[in-house]
Order: sequence, then structure tokens, then C-alpha cells
Amino acid sequence: MSEKTKQSNGPNNNVKPHDRFFKKSMSYPEIAHEFFKSYLPKEILEIIDLSTLKQENSSALSNELGEGVSDILYSVKYGKETGYISLLLEHQSTSDRFITFRIQKYILRLCEEHLRKQKDRKNSEKTLPLIYPVILYTGNKKYTAPRSFYELFENVELAKKCFTEPVKIVDVNEIKDEELKERYLDTMLYLMRHIYAKDILKYIVKKIVNFEIIAKNNFSYLEDMLVYIIEKGESENTKELLSVLQEIVPKEKKGNIMTIAERLATSGPIADKIREQSMKAGMEAGMEAGMEAGMEAGMEAGMQKGKMQRNIEIAKKMLAERILDKKMIASITELDLSEIEKLAN
Repeated sequence: MSEKTKQSNGPNNNVKPHDRFFKKSMSYPEIAHEFFKSYLPKEILEIIDLSTLKQENSSALSNELGEGVSDILYSVKYGKETGYISLLLEHQSTSDRFITFRIQKYILRLCEEHLRKQKDRKNSEKTLPLIYPVILYTGNKKYTAPRSFYELFENVELAKKCFTEPVKIVDVNEIKDEELKERYLDTMLYLMRHIYAKDILKYIVKKIVNFEIIAKNNFSYLEDMLVYIIEKGESENTKELLSVLQEIVPKEKKGNIMTIAERLATSGPIADKIREQSMKAGMEAGMEAGMEAGMEAGMEAGMQKGKMQRNIEIAKKMLAERILDKKMIASITELDLSEIEKLAN
């Protein structure tokens, strides 16, 4: 067996000659500098400082490029910030139509790695690096693949808008309550806008008509909203909220709302929240009354006193809103109608 044959069957046989020669050549600083000075766009050359050019380890990123493509990654200063130049060698016999797609994945992985290295910086101080990709094509046919990622889409101009224009943000904090009408969407946005209110009940009452419409036409969505309010909200009047919702549902659905309430009150994190609210209210009221009547008796009396005072405050707010009639307010708060009349005067 000849020496040449031995070498071809040796351990380096899997390293393709193109890759080996390419990486060897570009490891020489003078060749790398000459290459970039010759082929980078003028606007890029005016920004970068080639004296800071440094070859980086890109082995963790190379899998994104697929077969037939090798890469060399360089870090370089773009002004004061560190960025990258990614030099890719495509040595397949024909150009790869989706190479620009794989380059996008490669760039995103590089951005992730760059962020990981900034772990000690505050989020507000972290930035993404500028990355300029270059392909060196050595195929034996003319390069015909799309040169832009956007050319892979049927609608090129719309693809550019989707990927490059600012993201559309619907900020519920910027939506005014008066802009929200009676559509299901408006009710969803309204609820999400006020979900963290300590007294979300007053916001429910303001849009009570919306909730009545949903209760009448899509009861399952009312259940979804109720679960959302209790799970995610910070309201301290869960029981009163359940009472209000029970009053607005159609007569044939009143039993359903109580079934939902009972289920929520007996299982899972929602039950824990309801018990926590009840315990907190009872403890606060009970401790105040217990100073005089003893802890055990005071707890019970205090809880009743606290509940009564809380119901009075809720009734006052509902009267001020002038949306619910006095009989409904009395039913929700469990106060006598005569007491409601006194509060109204």
C-alpha cells in the first residue's frame, strides 16, 4: 500500500480538504484581513476595527448550518461594541436554496450565546451583537440560491415588514375604559386591564352589562373569567364577587354559578386563596374584638363584625355607581333593604 493510500485511509480522512484548507488559510491574520478588506461592504468597513479581529470557537453553533457548510467566526469591534463576522464556506456542488434560512438560525444561536456571557449584567443593560455573515462559495456551478432570507417567502415585501418593522404592541394600560364597549373582546381587555386591582369588584360593577351579556349568551366564558379573576387577581373580596355574578346570571343558571363557586372553594390553588382571604379577614376582625371578649369568642364576633363592615362598604360603592338597584345590592351584600335605604340617603 502506498504512502498516499495510507494517508487517505487515515484518521483525518473525514476532514474534507476544502474545510481543512479554508480554515488553515483563514487562520493567518494577514489573509483574514485581506479577505475582509476586499469583500466587506464599504459601510461595514467604515465601522469595524479590523485590528481587533479575533477568531472565536464556533463549534457549538456549526450544527445549525447543516452538511456541506463550514464556518469561521470572528469577533470584532463595531465602534465601541463587540460584534461578529461569520465567514461560511459552502462547498457543495450546487448552491443551497435554504442557506440564508440556516444563517438566520445560526445568528440567533450566536445571539443567545452572547446574552449568556452577559449574565452578570442587568437585563436593561444587555444588548445583542451586530453580526455580518459572508458566504465563500466554491461549488462548480454558478451560485443561484436566494441571497436574501426574505426571498424565500412568496411575498417578499410583506416578509420584510413582518421581520424588520417594530412589533405591534397592544398595551392594555394605554386603552381607556371608555373605549371598551360591550364586545366579548372589550370585556376580555377590560378584565386584563384591571386584574390586579385590590377591589376588582367595583370594576366588575362598572361593566356589569358586559358580564350580563356573557352570562346570558356564553356561560362557559363567564366561568373562564371567574377562574382567571380568582387565580391571577389580587382581589380581597372573592366571596362578594361570587355573589354579584350569581345575581346577574339567568335564573336557570343560578345553580351553575354556585356549583362553580363550590368547586373553586373546595379544590386547588383557588380554594387556598379563598381560605386565605377568609382567614385573614376573620383574624383581623377577631383579634380586634378579642381584646375585650377573649380570643375564642372574639374571633367569632370579630368575623361577623368584619363581614358586616365589609358588606356595608361594598354596598356604599355599589350605590355610588348607580348601576344595580337597591334590592340586588341587598341580595349581594346580605344586608337588609332598610339598611341599604339608610346608606342611600
